[in-house]
Amino acid sequence: MNSLRYRNILAAVHLVRAGDFARAGCVLRHALRSKNATKSAKSPADEKATGIFLSLSFHNEAGTRAYKVYVPSSYHRKPSPLVVMLHGCTQSPDDLAAGTRMNALADELTFLVAYPEQAVTANLLKCWTWYNRRDQQRDRGEPSLVAGITRQVMKDY
Repeated sequence: MNSLRYRNILAAVHLVRAGDFARAGCVLRHALRSKNATKSAKSPADEKATGIFLSLSFHNEAGTRAYKVYVPSSYHRKPSPLVVMLHGCTQSPDDLAAGTRMNALADELTFLVAYPEQAVTANLLKCWTWYNRRDQQRDRGEPSLVAGITRQVMKDY
């Protein structure tokens, strides 16, 4: 059994113990449906990305989150658009970048891309917890982390 499938099944067990049977069922169906569920490989289109992909970290009162920033080779320290990409459950910034080919597009159109990463300690499936009340208020919880990462990238670039 591959590690991604094992983690999904383990997550379903935790959800059952917490009484969240509906989500546990969804996680199990997803884990069992994908026979060859593995981490996404770098796509051929993303291999055309020629910029730099930095691994960074941001911390505030709500906690700490790792994130990645893609700086395109066409960027020359001039104001440029910033796209913030939030991955889905069980994904990582690398999975999202490969699956969307956003870094290659950023090279082509000259924009920066930030990929905040949900921590396993915040959610076992690495889902963003937008549904929690504490994460539905400005400058609190996960929104403050994503906004802080956005402000940090804007400040740095």
